[in-house]
Amino acid sequence: MNNTEKLLRAFIDAAGCEVSMKGTTQYWNTRTCAKSFDCSEYTIRHSRNNGTLFGCPSPEFIKIGNAVFYDKDTVEAWKAKYSKVFKTTKDSDSEDGDAL
Repeated sequence: MNNTEKLLRAFIDAAGCEVSMKGTTQYWNTRTCAKSFDCSEYTIRHSRNNGTLFGCPSPEFIKIGNAVFYDKDTVEAWKAKYSKVFKTTKDSDSEDGDAL
């Protein structure tokens, strides 16, 4: 990783946006990750501490110093694995709670 990439990654958390560098993965800070889940930043931070998010294992994250980053592809894969679509609330009530 060159100095420019390091500098950009350091500013991700402060900027509150996603960053994509040519040839690398797209990383999200906590705020952007929370927006993608339509939840609060507290919920995402809390999931890092207790290991669960919406009753499922938390998505993996990267920590560089005090800055925390989420790989966009990892978050999207987590959503695909743990989310389910229901036609009625009755259908969702019959599930065992493994999904969002």
